Amino acid sequence: MYKVIWNENEIGELSDMQVDMWYLDGKWKTYSRRLSIEFEEKVRSLDINETFHNPVAEFGVILQHQTEPQHKLYCLVMGIEGQTLTLRQLIAEEALDMFFPNR
Repeated sequence: MYKVIWNENEIGELSDMQVDMWYLDGKWKTYSRRLSIEFEEKVRSLDINETFHNPVAEFGVILQHQTEPQHKLYCLVMGIEGQTLTLRQLIAEEALDMFFPNR
């Protein structure tokens, strides 16, 4: 299970993750916090097909493993369908520097 961190705030959890190359799907659980609810509302308004072609920098998140906090994945959110959060993991240094310059 991973903590989902957005704008340096823990906003929810991701579990039961499925990985397909650099795309990740997981069961999304939002926290009952204003920022968490704001994040989910914004992401639900995205067109998931559009964000696959044009990712939105505003929705860069860090997945931090709950039992191994040093293990982090840097991702862009593609969208939410039902309770499934879809993300694209960033691996290339150029992409990490562009979307997560202060990592």
